This record gives sequence, C-alpha cells and structure tokens, in this order.
Amino acid sequence: MTKSFRQSLIRCFLFIVLLSSALVAAAQKQYEVSATKLNVRSEAKSNGKIIGSVTKGEVLSVSDISNGWAEIRFNGRKGFVSAQYLKAVRRSSSHSSSSQRTNNGSWNNEPMSSSYSGSSLLENRQSGLGMTADMGFGYSHKVFSVLFGYDLGYQLKHMLYFGVGPVLQADFSDYGSGFGAGGALKIRFTAPLKSKVSPMVGFRLGYLYNFTASSGGLFFGPELAICIKQHFNVGIQLNITSTTTRTEEQRTNTFSYTPGGKTKTVNYTHVEEVTNYFFAPFVFFSYSF
Repeated sequence: MTKSFRQSLIRCFLFIVLLSSALVAAAQKQYEVSATKLNVRSEAKSNGKIIGSVTKGEVLSVSDISNGWAEIRFNGRKGFVSAQYLKAVRRSSSHSSSSQRTNNGSWNNEPMSSSYSGSSLLENRQSGLGMTADMGFGYSHKVFSVLFGYDLGYQLKHMLYFGVGPVLQADFSDYGSGFGAGGALKIRFTAPLKSKVSPMVGFRLGYLYNFTASSGGLFFGPELAICIKQHFNVGIQLNITSTTTRTEEQRTNTFSYTPGGKTKTVNYTHVEEVTNYFFAPFVFFSYSF
C-alpha cells in the first residue's frame, strides 16, 4: 500500500465520520410539550428515576423513539419523556426552547392531560424521507474489502425503505490495494414487530468503478440482518460482482480458391468477451436517520 493511498483512505474515513456526526445532529426533530408538566426520567419506563421536568410549550430535540418513550438531552445528560405528550413542530414555527426547566422530583406520575391535540411522536416518525449510512467488511479470494455507503430515500412506516446513493470501496491483498467508487439502489424491509429487535431483509443493485484496475462492473446481492430500535442494523450481505474481460488476438487464415488453385492469406483480429461472477460475503453495519 503506497503512502499516498493510505493518506487518501484516512481522509475518506475522516470525511465519513464527520458527515455521520452532522447527519445525526440534523436528524433530530423538534417537538413541543403539550402537557402542563411532563416528567423527564433517567430510563424509558414509568418507574424510572425522575431527573427533572419540562413544561407546556417547551420545544425538545428528540433523537429517538422506542416503545412510547422519546429520548432527549436534559441538562447535559440523556433523558426520556412520554411520547404521547409531544407534538411535532413545523420547521416554519416560531417556537424556541424555553429555559423554564426544573429538577423538582416531587412529581411521581406522568400527567394525563385530556386537552392534548396534535400528532404524537409515534405517528410523525413512521413515514417520510430517510437516510442510511453503511459500513461493510468482506473477504473473498484472498482479498479484504471495506465498503462505505450513504443513501437518501423514502421510508414507509419503519417497514419498507427505498434509497439511492454513492458507494466507496477499498480492497487489500498480497498483490496490492485498490480503490473504487460508484452508486447503488437499496431496498429494505423490516418486520413490523412491537419489540426493540426485528428481522430485516434487503437487496442492493449498483455499479462500482475500480480506479486502480481502470474497469468497472455491476454488483448486486441480498441482505439479512437484525434491526435494533428501528435505527441500527447489523447483519450479512452477499455481494455478487460481474467483470467482463475482453481479449484481442491477431490471427491469420490461409485458404485456397479457384481457378488456378491459388492461396490467399488474410490477417484479422479475433475479439472475445467473457463475463465472470464473483461472490463475496460481507458483514455490515447500518444506521438509519
């Protein structure tokens, strides 16, 4: 591996890390508290320790939702509030975060306000635009591969996802290293189970160009994984790549013809194209925003 290639690989990795952090921050949505007073708990359960409270009209940045609890940052630490007392804030809304927060622990029960109106957090996070980031590690034919990918798409009720985006791949072997880039279309289906862990199946189709070999080809394959808390996926995928080899050979053909039994020699180029398919298993990790 040359020094310049190592530096390019490091820059690429740092770019992906920084972009991931930015996307996580951008993925947080704003929701307004609809109850008069809402407890913030240290755990996502009704008997979790109360670490403070928020009041009606406050706007919270929600990073995740699971089993009816919204995850927020409260006084610099992780906290959870009941999602049924939150309603979405439109991007054009003039609401701003209030500083009227308290660490009063005297509220032992979640408020049961009957005056609540508006969409709940569970309803607002089901469908819409989505984004996923993937990282995979594969090994086949004595070649170790690292795959990075981002895609933007549409997610339907946390079950069906369609996305398309760029793909980067680095290959390492005893014969040297290579770097490629391309794009892929992704389809994923997650079983709609009421649990933190659900099975997921998917399929990818794309094109990857290898700059080192100056050639490219299609790649495709199925995915099988488990989805944790509707965001994090870990599993295996089978990458099937196709490469077409073109060979040209100069040939000579001598034949005779009448009258006179004369012979004639003709030189020509014989062209042959052969398509080969390679199978490479990958372990991949994915995060959905």
